[in-house]
Amino acid sequence: MRSIVLLNRQSGDENYHLLVQKIVLDKYLNDQPHTLVQLNGFQVEQFYTIPHALLYDLQKIKHEPLDCLLIYSVESIQRFVSIYPEKWLMICTYFQDIKTITGPQFHTATKALRHSL
Repeated sequence: MRSIVLLNRQSGDENYHLLVQKIVLDKYLNDQPHTLVQLNGFQVEQFYTIPHALLYDLQKIKHEPLDCLLIYSVESIQRFVSIYPEKWLMICTYFQDIKTITGPQFHTATKALRHSL
C-alpha cells in the first residue's frame, strides 16, 4: 500500500510525543505492508508534522489517489480538523483510506471518520 504518514508535533514536550508516535508507527509499519511515499524531494523525514505542508505537496503533485493516510490518533489531528475542516476534507480526497494508529490497537478509519471530524 502506498501511504503517507502525518504525525502530531505538540507544544511543550514535543520531542517526547513525537518520539512515542514514531516508535508506535515503526512497529505498525514492520507488521503491515505499507510503502511510504515521499512527495517532496527536499523532505528530510519520511513523515509530515504539518497538515498544511501535506496539503500543499498533495496539490503540487498531480497523481491518482494514494492508498492510505496513517495518523497516530483521531485526537492528534482533531485541532486541525476543527479549525480547518475544509482543508481536512481536501486532504482526505487524496486517500482511499485513513488509518489511525493508537497504542497496541490499530483502528481503520472509515468514511464516517472523515466526516465526523
